[in-house]
Amino acid sequence: MQVQKKYKGINPDLLYEELKDIVSRHGGTLDLAKSYKETPSGGGVRGSIVSSFTVKVEKKVMFGIKTEEILKEAFWARIFGMTEGVTTLIIRIDESVIPIGKAKEMEADLDFVARPYEIEAK
Repeated sequence: MQVQKKYKGINPDLLYEELKDIVSRHGGTLDLAKSYKETPSGGGVRGSIVSSFTVKVEKKVMFGIKTEEILKEAFWARIFGMTEGVTTLIIRIDESVIPIGKAKEMEADLDFVARPYEIEAK
């Protein structure tokens, strides 16, 4: 599942913190985060944040008799934009790890927080 949303007037860092909170409430753990920021000559802050999250899944070993928990990447997000302009959020969710119902719940939680800033697609 892939989701892309555009927002206006929301700080990308705030959006990232909200996203981390939502994913953690649904059982995800931050695995990797990279960010880049710059201050353009016109003012404001422009940046990009890329992160991936893992969840614990059961892996069957020894003919399905014994199981062990392993971490598997399930959620990837990229946020890029400016504090004073448009911010874009791209999310990829591995449906083999996170069921579509849970993914939709996470999207609804995000919409509850960020919908006032969302730019409707034309």
